[in-house]
Amino acid sequence: MERAWETIKSHPSVTTTIDLFFIGIAFVSPDFKAKQHFTIKF
Repeated sequence: MERAWETIKSHPSVTTTIDLFFIGIAFVSPDFKAKQHFTIKF
Protein backbone atom coordinates (compact mmCIF):
# COMPACT_ATOMS: atom_id res chain seq x y z
CA MET A 1 0.00 0.00 0.00
CA GLU A 2 2.89 2.37 0.61
CA ARG A 3 3.97 2.02 -2.99
CA ALA A 4 0.39 2.63 -4.18
CA TRP A 5 0.15 5.75 -2.00
CA GLU A 6 3.41 7.09 -3.48
CA THR A 7 2.00 6.48 -6.97
CA ILE A 8 -1.17 8.38 -6.09
CA LYS A 9 0.83 11.28 -4.61
CA SER A 10 3.00 11.55 -7.71
CA HIS A 11 0.08 11.56 -10.17
CA PRO A 12 0.03 14.88 -12.08
CA SER A 13 -3.62 15.67 -11.36
CA VAL A 14 -3.37 15.12 -7.58
CA THR A 15 -2.64 18.45 -5.92
CA THR A 16 -2.99 17.78 -2.18
CA THR A 17 -2.83 14.61 -0.10
CA ILE A 18 -3.49 13.93 3.55
CA ASP A 19 -2.11 10.74 5.04
CA LEU A 20 -4.06 9.69 8.15
CA PHE A 21 -2.14 6.39 8.52
CA PHE A 22 -5.18 4.10 8.13
CA ILE A 23 -6.69 6.10 5.26
CA GLY A 24 -5.52 8.72 2.80
CA ILE A 25 -7.32 11.61 1.19
CA ALA A 26 -6.28 12.90 -2.23
CA PHE A 27 -7.57 16.13 -3.72
CA VAL A 28 -7.77 16.74 -7.45
CA SER A 29 -8.47 20.43 -7.78
CA PRO A 30 -7.15 22.99 -10.26
CA ASP A 31 -7.67 25.65 -7.56
CA PHE A 32 -4.59 24.37 -5.69
CA LYS A 33 -1.53 25.60 -7.57
CA ALA A 34 1.28 23.84 -5.66
CA LYS A 35 1.46 20.19 -4.64
CA GLN A 36 1.21 19.67 -0.89
CA HIS A 37 1.48 16.46 1.11
CA PHE A 38 0.51 16.21 4.77
CA THR A 39 1.02 13.35 7.21
CA ILE A 40 -1.00 13.43 10.41
CA LYS A 41 0.11 11.09 13.17
CA PHE A 42 -2.06 10.58 16.21
